[in-house]
Amino acid sequence: MATSIYITSAEGSSGKSTIALGILDALRAKVEKVGVFRPVARSREDPDYVLQMLLDHDGVDLVYEECVGVTYDDVHQDADAAMGIIVEKFRAVERSVRLWSLSAPTSREWAIRQNFLSTRELRPT
Repeated sequence: MATSIYITSAEGSSGKSTIALGILDALRAKVEKVGVFRPVARSREDPDYVLQMLLDHDGVDLVYEECVGVTYDDVHQDADAAMGIIVEKFRAVERSVRLWSLSAPTSREWAIRQNFLSTRELRPT
Protein backbone atom coordinates (compact mmCIF):
# COMPACT_ATOMS: atom_id res chain seq x y z
CA MET A 1 0.00 0.00 0.00
CA ALA A 2 1.32 3.42 -0.98
CA THR A 3 2.15 5.76 1.88
CA SER A 4 2.95 8.87 -0.14
CA ILE A 5 1.57 10.83 -3.06
CA TYR A 6 3.68 12.78 -5.52
CA ILE A 7 2.03 15.74 -7.26
CA THR A 8 3.90 17.35 -10.12
CA SER A 9 3.43 18.96 -13.52
CA ALA A 10 5.55 20.03 -16.43
CA GLU A 11 4.75 23.70 -15.84
CA GLY A 12 3.52 26.15 -13.25
CA SER A 13 -0.01 27.51 -12.88
CA SER A 14 -1.50 24.12 -13.63
CA GLY A 15 -3.62 23.66 -10.50
CA LYS A 16 -1.22 21.59 -8.38
CA SER A 17 -1.94 23.64 -5.26
CA THR A 18 -5.68 23.17 -5.60
CA ILE A 19 -5.26 19.43 -6.12
CA ALA A 20 -2.85 19.24 -3.19
CA LEU A 21 -5.29 20.99 -0.86
CA GLY A 22 -8.15 18.72 -1.97
CA ILE A 23 -6.10 15.57 -1.48
CA LEU A 24 -4.88 16.80 1.90
CA ASP A 25 -8.46 17.44 2.98
CA ALA A 26 -9.59 14.00 1.77
CA LEU A 27 -6.71 12.22 3.50
CA ARG A 28 -7.29 14.14 6.71
CA ALA A 29 -10.82 12.73 6.75
CA LYS A 30 -9.33 9.19 6.73
CA VAL A 31 -6.24 9.46 8.97
CA GLU A 32 -5.45 11.37 12.13
CA LYS A 33 -2.19 12.97 11.04
CA VAL A 34 -0.73 13.76 7.62
CA GLY A 35 2.42 15.54 6.49
CA VAL A 36 3.60 17.61 3.58
CA PHE A 37 7.03 18.00 2.02
CA ARG A 38 8.49 20.18 -0.74
CA PRO A 39 11.80 18.81 -2.02
CA VAL A 40 12.88 22.00 -3.82
CA ALA A 41 11.83 25.52 -2.79
CA ARG A 42 12.66 28.84 -4.40
CA SER A 43 14.38 30.36 -1.39
CA ARG A 44 15.24 29.96 2.29
CA GLU A 45 14.46 33.63 2.99
CA ASP A 46 10.96 33.81 1.47
CA PRO A 47 8.55 31.16 2.77
CA ASP A 48 6.65 29.13 0.19
CA TYR A 49 3.06 30.32 0.57
CA VAL A 50 1.55 27.07 -0.78
CA LEU A 51 3.56 24.94 1.64
CA GLN A 52 2.61 27.26 4.49
CA MET A 53 -1.10 26.99 3.55
CA LEU A 54 -0.86 23.19 3.62
CA LEU A 55 1.00 23.22 6.94
CA ASP A 56 -1.78 25.38 8.43
CA HIS A 57 -4.35 22.67 7.63
CA ASP A 58 -5.90 20.69 10.51
CA GLY A 59 -4.07 17.43 11.11
CA VAL A 60 -0.70 18.73 9.89
CA ASP A 61 1.59 19.22 12.86
CA LEU A 62 5.00 19.97 11.36
CA VAL A 63 7.43 22.88 11.40
CA TYR A 64 8.00 24.66 8.08
CA GLU A 65 11.79 24.15 8.09
CA GLU A 66 11.52 20.36 8.39
CA CYS A 67 9.19 20.19 5.37
CA VAL A 68 11.55 21.83 2.85
CA GLY A 69 14.42 19.91 1.29
CA VAL A 70 16.70 22.34 -0.56
CA THR A 71 16.57 25.43 -2.77
CA TYR A 72 16.97 25.67 -6.54
CA ASP A 73 20.41 27.21 -5.92
CA ASP A 74 21.41 24.12 -3.90
CA VAL A 75 20.35 21.87 -6.79
CA HIS A 76 22.33 23.94 -9.31
CA GLN A 77 25.44 23.97 -7.11
CA ASP A 78 25.53 20.23 -6.37
CA ALA A 79 22.58 18.11 -7.50
CA ASP A 80 23.86 14.90 -5.93
CA ALA A 81 24.39 16.48 -2.51
CA ALA A 82 21.01 18.21 -2.75
CA MET A 83 19.32 14.92 -3.55
CA GLY A 84 20.91 13.32 -0.49
CA ILE A 85 19.59 16.12 1.72
CA ILE A 86 16.11 15.81 0.21
CA VAL A 87 15.97 12.07 0.81
CA GLU A 88 17.22 12.47 4.39
CA LYS A 89 14.71 15.21 5.24
CA PHE A 90 11.87 13.39 3.47
CA ARG A 91 12.56 10.25 5.50
CA ALA A 92 12.54 12.27 8.73
CA VAL A 93 9.08 13.63 7.91
CA GLU A 94 7.97 10.19 6.80
CA ARG A 95 8.97 8.71 10.16
CA SER A 96 7.02 11.35 12.05
CA VAL A 97 3.67 11.03 10.24
CA ARG A 98 1.69 9.06 7.73
CA LEU A 99 3.10 11.03 4.86
CA TRP A 100 1.12 12.89 2.27
CA SER A 101 3.21 15.03 0.03
CA LEU A 102 2.91 18.04 -2.20
CA SER A 103 6.19 17.03 -3.81
CA ALA A 104 7.50 13.79 -2.37
CA PRO A 105 8.27 10.77 -4.48
CA THR A 106 6.17 7.65 -4.65
CA SER A 107 9.26 5.67 -5.51
CA ARG A 108 11.49 7.89 -3.42
CA GLU A 109 15.00 8.04 -4.86
CA TRP A 110 13.90 7.35 -8.45
CA ALA A 111 11.27 10.08 -8.44
CA ILE A 112 13.64 12.56 -6.82
CA ARG A 113 16.30 11.74 -9.38
CA GLN A 114 13.78 12.22 -12.21
CA ASN A 115 12.68 15.51 -10.68
CA PHE A 116 16.30 16.70 -10.64
CA LEU A 117 16.90 15.58 -14.19
CA SER A 118 13.84 17.45 -15.41
CA THR A 119 14.34 20.64 -13.33
CA ARG A 120 18.11 20.87 -13.08
CA GLU A 121 18.35 23.66 -15.64
CA LEU A 122 15.26 25.56 -14.51
CA ARG A 123 15.55 28.81 -12.62
CA PRO A 124 12.66 30.29 -10.67
CA THR A 125 10.91 33.11 -12.47
